Amino acid sequence: MAAPTIQAILTGIKTQLSTISGLRTNDYVPDALNPPQAVVDFPNPITYHEAFAHGKMRLDPTVIILVSRALDRIGTAALSSYASPTGANSIHAAIELDKTLGGVVDDCIVFEFRRLNQQEIDALQFFGGVFTLHVIAPGV
Repeated sequence: MAAPTIQAILTGIKTQLSTISGLRTNDYVPDALNPPQAVVDFPNPITYHEAFAHGKMRLDPTVIILVSRALDRIGTAALSSYASPTGANSIHAAIELDKTLGGVVDDCIVFEFRRLNQQEIDALQFFGGVFTLHVIAPGV
């Protein structure tokens, strides 16, 4: 397996997230948000020499989830369903359903979830969180 491009990895994560009904997904940070929305953000850091002099690379992309804060109780419940380890809306379960992201990488795990404070973007209020992933892919 040849080394994948960064964009191929981001798109693979977005494809896995697309299995969650009603969740809007992007593999880039869009100009406008329409919750519920998951944004796959550029990995930081990228370790090119994870093993065997370019044999493997490791990336730690993030997935940002934003839900409407129009009604606190409903927004909190929605965020909880995306952060849960199982269930129809589970981001963890959707990504780890195919840990190779369609054969693009060797392994992808959802490492952690961190809840964000209430966010204001374009004068709209959101509840949100950030998932950190660990991806191991073939090197060059």
